[in-house]
Amino acid sequence: PFLKLIEIEENHNFASVSSPLFVSNESNICFTFHFYLFGSTLNDAAVELLVKQEENENVVWKTKKSFSDKWQKVRLTLNTNNRTTQLKFNVFKSDVAFADFSAIRGKCVYEELCDFESDTCSWTQPKESKAFKWKRGTNSGKDSLPTFDHTTRTKDGHFMYTEVDGVSTPESAALKSKVFDESFGVHCLQFWYYKSDNSRDEIDVWLEDADNTTNRKQLWLSSIQDTHTSNQWQLAQATIGATKSFQISIESSKRKTGAYTSSIAIDDVRVKPGECHSISSCDFNDDTCGFTIDASNTTLLHGIGRVQNIHTMPKNYKPPTDIKKNGLYVYSDFSNITEKTVNVLISEVLPPVKEACISFYYFIHGEEKATDAELRVLLQSTIAGAAALPIFSNEVAINDWRELVQDIVGQEHLFKIYFEMIGTKRGTIIAIDGIKYSSTKCSNTASNLPKLIEKASCNFEDGFCNYIIRHSSGSRNWVTSVPHDSKLQFPSFDITTHSGKGKYAMFAVDDSYAVDANFHSEDLTGRGWRCITFWYSVNAFFKITPLFRAATQRNSEVVQTLFVHENRITDGWQQVKQSFYVEDTEAINFYGRCSGCVIAVDEIKVYEGMCPDVEMDYLNCDFENGQCGFVPQDNDQLMWRRLLATEITALTFVDANNVQRNVMALDFGTGKSFTGRTSLFSPRLNVTDTVCISFDNLINANGAIIKVYKLDINNDEKEMIATQNLNEKWERFFYETNVVYQNWKLAFEAQYEDINLGVIAVDNILVHSGKCKGVWSCDFEQKCLWKSLPLSKTISTQKGN
Repeated sequence: PFLKLIEIEENHNFASVSSPLFVSNESNICFTFHFYLFGSTLNDAAVELLVKQEENENVVWKTKKSFSDKWQKVRLTLNTNNRTTQLKFNVFKSDVAFADFSAIRGKCVYEELCDFESDTCSWTQPKESKAFKWKRGTNSGKDSLPTFDHTTRTKDGHFMYTEVDGVSTPESAALKSKVFDESFGVHCLQFWYYKSDNSRDEIDVWLEDADNTTNRKQLWLSSIQDTHTSNQWQLAQATIGATKSFQISIESSKRKTGAYTSSIAIDDVRVKPGECHSISSCDFNDDTCGFTIDASNTTLLHGIGRVQNIHTMPKNYKPPTDIKKNGLYVYSDFSNITEKTVNVLISEVLPPVKEACISFYYFIHGEEKATDAELRVLLQSTIAGAAALPIFSNEVAINDWRELVQDIVGQEHLFKIYFEMIGTKRGTIIAIDGIKYSSTKCSNTASNLPKLIEKASCNFEDGFCNYIIRHSSGSRNWVTSVPHDSKLQFPSFDITTHSGKGKYAMFAVDDSYAVDANFHSEDLTGRGWRCITFWYSVNAFFKITPLFRAATQRNSEVVQTLFVHENRITDGWQQVKQSFYVEDTEAINFYGRCSGCVIAVDEIKVYEGMCPDVEMDYLNCDFENGQCGFVPQDNDQLMWRRLLATEITALTFVDANNVQRNVMALDFGTGKSFTGRTSLFSPRLNVTDTVCISFDNLINANGAIIKVYKLDINNDEKEMIATQNLNEKWERFFYETNVVYQNWKLAFEAQYEDINLGVIAVDNILVHSGKCKGVWSCDFEQKCLWKSLPLSKTISTQKGN
C-alpha cells in the first residue's frame, strides 16, 4: 500500500500531509521514507519536508522532478531536541506517492551512501578548533561555491565544503569515515567533488590504519586528474581493501600562502561492494550513474518505456524491454510533443585520450522506416566556443535494439560525450542502454596512416595549392613571402625544407589595430572520419590577443572548430593533429585575427580516416592548452603541477609579458620543509641520432637543482644530459645529445633538501632531430639566433682560446 496525491484543490498552490504530534526522548530521530515522483514538469521544488515545533517550521529536505520511473528512498537525521514535533510534506505537483514511513530514535546508522542532506552520517573530523575545516551547507550566494548540490541539484541541497577565505597559511582539513574491520572486503569509494576555477588547492584521499593513523596509503589525488579544474561536479572513485582495520580520510588542503578566495566541495559519498568500474559506463538498472540529464529536458526519462500519450504511438505499442530483459534504460518520450524537441544525456568530463572506445545499445521506435526522430552521439570539448564533434547519427526507426561500437581518437582536451535525442514529430521514442567507455581502442587492429586528400593538403612551396584566400578586414592578407618592409619577427625556417629558403603561409599585420583574414580548401565531399595535421607559429607584440583557428565550414559558416590558439606567442613551430567527423560537404578553413603579429602555417595534410596513434619524433609544448602528455611522478610529498605563473607562491615576474603564462612547477611555498626528489616525464619519443633539446628554466629555491635525463623505456636505463642550478630569472637552455634508444622519454628530475620557499619551473620544452638551429653555429644562409653588437663594444680573445 502507498499514499498517493490525486490532485491539488483549485486555488491552492500545494497540498500537505502531516504526521501526528510526537515527543522523542532523544535529541534526534532517523526518519526514512520512499517517494515516487515520475515525469513531473516543475523546475522548482515538487516536494518539501518540514519539521514543525510550536510556531516554527523549517524546511529540511526538498526535491525537484524525478526522471526515474522507480521508488526512491530517503533517510534523514532530524533534530527534535526532546520537543513536541510534527513532520509535514508540502506537495506542489499531483501524481506523487509516499510509502514506508519510519521513525527511529537516534541518528541514522550510516549505510553505503551519504548525501549530507540532514547530517554528515558517520563521517567526522578532528575536534580541534581552526578556521580551515569541512563545513556542511548550501550555496549562500558565494561565487566560489557550487551553484547547486549534486544530490538534489537545487540551491537548497547540502554538500560538504572548505573555504580559504581569511586563511593565509597552508592548512588541511580531514573528513574521516567510521572504522571498517579487515573482513569488510573489497569495495569502491565514489564521491563527487567540485573545485572553483581559481582553486589550486587539492583533495587527497587516504586509507589509514585504524590503530596507527601515520601508517597510511594515498588512494586518490585531485591534482593529477586532468579534469580537476573544470568548475563543475566531477566523479572520483578508488578501489579500497585492507588486511587490517582501516578508516578512509578525505582531506582538503590549502597549498598556497597568502589571502585569496576559493573552495572545494564534495557530495554523495558512497562505499559500495566490489571493485570500481569505468566512468561513463552504465547499465541504468539502479540510476543514471555519472550521466546527467538537463533539468530542461522534460521528456528525457529513466524507466521502462512508459509514454505520456499512448494514442500517438504505433499500433500495439509495447515498451521495449532492456537488453537484459529485467532492468531500466534511458529514453526520450516524444509521444506528445508539439514542436521539435532535443534531449541530451551527458557523460562526466573525461580526460584527454589518444584512443578510446564507446559502445552502447540504442532503440528508435516509430512507424517503419520513419525519420521522425534522430539519435546523434557527439564529443564536446570543454574549451569555450569549441564545436561538438559528431561521431554517430541514425534517424531511421528500427524498432529493435542495435549495438554500436565506435573508436574515439585524438581528443587532446577535456571532453564530454553527448547522446543527443531529437524528436520532430510526436509518436516516437529513442532509448539508450548498456553504455561502456574504455580508454583503449575497441579493436586490436593497428592504425595505419590513411589516404592523403591531396586537394586539401599543402606545403606552400609553390603557393597556396588548391586553397582559396579570403580577407575579412583591412588590406592585409595571407601570403607566402615575407613583406620586404616589415619589422615583425617571422619563423626563420619552414617545416618542409627546414631552411630559410622554404615557404610557408603567413598572416603579417604591422598595424596596431586588429585585422583578420582567412583561407580555405575546396569543398570536401563524403561522410566519415578525417584527420588533419599541420604546423603553426604565432608571434604578437601588441596587447590585443591574437586568434588563430582551424575549422570546417559549409557555405562560409563554421561547422566545427578543430583547433584554437589564443595566446600571444608560441616558442617556435607547434604541431596539431586532430581527428574529426563530417556528415556532409565541408571545407577546411584557417582564420587569423591580430595586430602587430605574425601567424604562420605550414605542412597542412588532410587524410581520409582517423589519425593514427604514432610515437612522437618532434615535441614542442608551452603548456598553455594542457600538459602535452607530460606526466608528473606520483609523489606523496610534492608533485609537478601545471600552474599559472601568477599563482606560484614565491614567484615574482619582472617581465609583464610572462605573468599569464602556464608553466610546469614545483612550488615550495606551502610553509613546510621539503627534502627529496621528484620527476616530470615527457611522452614517448622515437627521434634518434643527433637531437636538440631546449627549454626555459627558473630555479629560485636555494639548494635545489634539476637534472635532465634521457630514459631508455625498453631497458629501464637513463643517461644524464644536463644539470641546472640556481637561476632566479627565466633563461633558455639548449643541449645537443646523441640518442641510440628506439623508444625513450625525457625526464626533468628535481632534487631538493630542506627547502620551504621558492620554486622550480620549466616551460616551452622543444625536442627535435638534428642540431640546435642557430645556436652553436651559423652560416648566415638563414636567420640564426646571433645578434649584432653595438660598435662601442669589442670582443677580446686570448691566445690558445
